[in-house]
Amino acid sequence: MKRCLFSVFDFSILSAMNARHLLAFVVLTFAIRHTADAAIIYVSSSTPIPYDSGGVYLNPSSGLTAGSQPGTFDTAPWINPFQGGVFVASSGLFCPIITGSDQIVNVAGGSMIDSSQTYAPPAASGSSTHMGPGGNQFQVNTPGYIGFQMKSSPTSDTYYGWMQVSFNNTGGGSILSYAYENSPGTGITAGFSSVPEPSRAMLLMLGLGAALFKRQRRTTP
Repeated sequence: MKRCLFSVFDFSILSAMNARHLLAFVVLTFAIRHTADAAIIYVSSSTPIPYDSGGVYLNPSSGLTAGSQPGTFDTAPWINPFQGGVFVASSGLFCPIITGSDQIVNVAGGSMIDSSQTYAPPAASGSSTHMGPGGNQFQVNTPGYIGFQMKSSPTSDTYYGWMQVSFNNTGGGSILSYAYENSPGTGITAGFSSVPEPSRAMLLMLGLGAALFKRQRRTTP
């Protein structure tokens, strides 16, 4: 549960502030909360994808891996690349960005992963046409990104993330890393592993707060 920052202050202090102090206080408090509330969970995994029919199972929400289908496959967000990544299966709580009916898209690094994308339906699914020469396909032994939305449980909120993979159609592949935004419904940029710097609007707000404090000090007897 998030704690409101105002709760740690005596409200009598606010009543004693003039308008400029109050505005600056609110601006700075909003900026602090905005920074504290946002976080990206990032894992550098280097998880091998065996060149066999079992492959590997990975749950990015918990970080767990398995060599065979886990008992929680239907109640947790599992992805299962196998045969070096030539084939990719996933549970209904892990929905990759797709094109057509089932082809997982190789998302370009730096692109936004959010609700505007097309995801696999919330049911167990698979992809077998994601490797090839196309611009949105994965090439052999070349790192690419799977964009996804997931739920940590059937009743949880939706989270957005990316997974960097290297697939191989003649041998083992690898899950290189993955990340997801831990704020429900918040988009994430493919390949970014930390919270972006404050936006220009936020910087302007912080500048306004600082200017108000400085002006008030100059005009105070």
